[in-house]
Amino acid sequence: MSEDHLVIRWRQLFPHADPETVQSCFDGLRRAYTEPHRHYHTLDHIQACLRHLEEATGELEEPRAVALALWYHDIVYQPGNADNEADSARRAVAELRQLGESDEMAEKVRALILHTRHPSQPDSHDAALLVDIDLAVLGAAPVLYDQYEDWIRQEYKGIPWPQYCAGRRRVLQGFLNDAFIYHTERFRRERESSARMNLKRALTRLTEQEGK
Repeated sequence: MSEDHLVIRWRQLFPHADPETVQSCFDGLRRAYTEPHRHYHTLDHIQACLRHLEEATGELEEPRAVALALWYHDIVYQPGNADNEADSARRAVAELRQLGESDEMAEKVRALILHTRHPSQPDSHDAALLVDIDLAVLGAAPVLYDQYEDWIRQEYKGIPWPQYCAGRRRVLQGFLNDAFIYHTERFRRERESSARMNLKRALTRLTEQEGK
């Protein structure tokens, strides 16, 4: 999906809004997702999320709200900051109001974004699918998952390796400790097994490398 296609997808969400405001908000999204410290949390991640959304749109009660939440869920991203999701949700609400969205829609998007703070207990099928889409990479092919791990490490390159290993192991083990990584039947069927294999392999590699 090219950036031109992304712009088109974005504009389609706001057929009645002021075109200049729509473009200005897209430019802000693009600037955020191309910040130099990002390697995984980029426009490529948003594109991947939107592709998964296309496959599941018919399952959603509020597909537009989910789409907006996916666009904004990582707009604020500073590695190690516990408030990324809350800050992203606040920015989403502010910009959606600029775009003429109702308070009801802004609140739906805000609540959905907050569910991407892991671990999460989604309170609706839409929220569950949003979370699963965000975590789809965990169940990707091994070569894609390994690239994801490398990108996450690059985002945390300011953290000393032993400290990073310990923290990353806690995150990965936390997923494995859950009865299910994914919340929806679709993702459990298609990605649960692969995700567990990827996480176990990553844990083994971290354990082997932690002392190096």
